[in-house]
Amino acid sequence: MHTISLTPYDNTWYVDTRASSHSVASQGNFTSYSNLSHLNQTLIVSSGQGIQIQGSGHSILPTSHHHKPLNLNHVLHIPHIIKKLIFVQQLTTYNNVFVSFDHFDFYVTDFKTGIPLMRCDIVGDLCLVTSPTSFAGIASSV
Repeated sequence: MHTISLTPYDNTWYVDTRASSHSVASQGNFTSYSNLSHLNQTLIVSSGQGIQIQGSGHSILPTSHHHKPLNLNHVLHIPHIIKKLIFVQQLTTYNNVFVSFDHFDFYVTDFKTGIPLMRCDIVGDLCLVTSPTSFAGIASSV
């Protein structure tokens, strides 16, 4: 736990193909919220440490297609986590989207219409969610 607190919190969303749930450190990221601190549940992170889950809620992620934001359901509020993580399977299930990769990017595309909604830069093991406006040119050309 001590090593986690030494790294500053990163407010950028990352798509993590190994994540087991959406997770954020700040309660301010939620559109709805339930406090779960009384349950004393923890999430085990890659280092093997367990960190306390304070709550769960819903958040919305804007996309390049302003009529189709992505719903992030069951987002865990974990104050000591250092990155905002998106769980791929949950993202695709609740939003009717599919994901694809190339050597440099990760894409989220609407399953029904084929409209690209988001592009993420691959950075190491994570996919950095880029600004929706930087992807707007691709979405408007479809």
